[in-house]
Amino acid sequence: LRPSLITRQVSLKSDEGRSPKAIAARDKELAGHRRRGTWDESTVREFKDLINDPTKKEIMMGRVFGILGNKNDEGPEDQQEYKYRAVFQGNNIRTKTGVSAIDLFEEVFNSPASFTAVRCALAVAALCRLSVTVRDAQQAYLQAKIQGEGRIETWVELPPDWWPDSWFHDGSKRGSPKY
Repeated sequence: LRPSLITRQVSLKSDEGRSPKAIAARDKELAGHRRRGTWDESTVREFKDLINDPTKKEIMMGRVFGILGNKNDEGPEDQQEYKYRAVFQGNNIRTKTGVSAIDLFEEVFNSPASFTAVRCALAVAALCRLSVTVRDAQQAYLQAKIQGEGRIETWVELPPDWWPDSWFHDGSKRGSPKY
């Protein structure tokens, strides 16, 4: 019997979300972003300092958050796999001058579908006996090159679990954050 590839979303704050397998999935995602240089951890700054920096005409700041899923959840445990994806929260962007997120992303003409919307569309398709396919753009925004002529400088706020030890006064003890 093969699983039907159902991915169940897992709360990051749950016991399951803090399990060794879930943490390994998170660490794998983080390691990939660090290896690719998705963001520069050496240039960390407080948002208020960026806003008050007279050398910066405009900046945009957005949050990165994680989504954890248990892939093949309905199948045998040996076929299940935790997947963690980092997502840029585009609906919560702050700028120095107050420019709205819609104005920042003029080239975006279609909003990405939510997990719920995709599941609803798949359910309707199954009820109507339609053949459908789903595409997942793995780390689409976080891999997109956003630096360039005329582009606004982009900064991201990383989840505290992703902060390197150097962002803490007490290093690997991680008890006293600098930022």
